Amino acid sequence: MGTELSLARFVTHLRMAGHDFDAIALALATGAVDALIAAGFRGAALDGGLLRVVEAMWDHLGELQGPPPVPPSPPTKPKPHLTLLTGITES
Repeated sequence: MGTELSLARFVTHLRMAGHDFDAIALALATGAVDALIAAGFRGAALDGGLLRVVEAMWDHLGELQGPPPVPPSPPTKPKPHLTLLTGITES
């Protein structure tokens, strides 16, 4: 929990310093890559580590945004024996 608070504090300081969200996201992603390389990840292991970081970011974004909106149901076709004119039916 302490790491999350310090990261939130770090991001807040960057925003207050005038950095935009894209620059902050790029800095965090670059830091994640540097940390994986420093931990000894190389080649396929680095790719796998990066994939886990990106998936975790997407999962966290989904948690922050809540469940996805329910798509509208497809429109139903009108019954063939009815017309668009009110009260008139086809025979």
